[in-house]
Amino acid sequence: MYTKELIEHTFLPHLQNNVNFKLRDKIIKKGKLLLVAHKGPYVSFVMNLANNNSVKHFDIPYPFNITHDEKCVRFDYRIETLCNNNSTSTAIASDITPVKKNKFYDCELEIIFN
Repeated sequence: MYTKELIEHTFLPHLQNNVNFKLRDKIIKKGKLLLVAHKGPYVSFVMNLANNNSVKHFDIPYPFNITHDEKCVRFDYRIETLCNNNSTSTAIASDITPVKKNKFYDCELEIIFN
């Protein structure tokens, strides 16, 4: 499990660099990464957005799992990950219909460093 310090350490080398947030093969945010912090159930990003050159906060729910390499960080929100790849638990969780579906529901968010 990632802690606050480990999340910040993962993104530290990429501050002041351009990043793309890719969800379901679509870029949802892009710009220069200024600050990353773990705030309760969220990972908070402060970015200078590329499309209008303004500084914005972007809070993302804490994922079930985080993987990373030198080019990308992946936030995993998949049901299989939540259920630790247990097929019975995954089937039960998949049958539950959320009241309001979050855009991160059952997918991976890729934070790609340019």
